[in-house]
Amino acid sequence: SYYSVANSQAGETLKDTLHTLLNTGFTPTTYGEARQLLGVADALINDPSLVYTIYSSNEVTSTWDGGDSWTREHVWPNSRLGLERVDNSDRNQASDLHNLRAIVQSVNASRSDRFYSAGSGMHGINTDGGYYPGDDHKGDVARILFYMATMYDFLKLADEGFDLGETYTMDRVTMGKLSVLLDWHKEDPVDAFETKRNQVIFEAQGNRNPFID
Repeated sequence: SYYSVANSQAGETLKDTLHTLLNTGFTPTTYGEARQLLGVADALINDPSLVYTIYSSNEVTSTWDGGDSWTREHVWPNSRLGLERVDNSDRNQASDLHNLRAIVQSVNASRSDRFYSAGSGMHGINTDGGYYPGDDHKGDVARILFYMATMYDFLKLADEGFDLGETYTMDRVTMGKLSVLLDWHKEDPVDAFETKRNQVIFEAQGNRNPFID
């Protein structure tokens, strides 16, 4: 019933309806609160004492320990969200839980704010300057970015234009590569971890990721 208003819709009409739906009842948590909530959302299904970190697939303690074991990754980078660097007290697109994942700090540093591009195998930086999230994470990344571009209609997905404008401004809100993300969505289908995570976030901030559902 959550998506009943979107039945039989397609194209831009569907996207506009989903944009309205996702923003209805949305109660953003603070970026600081995300530290505890990600410990639940990103926890292993069979062992909630551990979180499953994005890209590197490390399994580390789910209890926030000041960032020693894991920190918060903006899958759509903070510098490309059209606002300043997020603070722990902020409630905005940079604190949206759907876009945040637990990550090992050393991996977070190498990931930086790169766009995503095609690859295979393990995570890493590509020769085109893009980033490959790894075979086990590419579908998750795609669905998160699709959500962000639907939830926040000023964010753009494309195949080029990533380096235009200054970071942390509305001049640089493009991510991608869109054509690659569409392939990843099909090649790496939704799994039980994503489904559980989607439900935890729905209960925390009141909206869902339709590309997971």
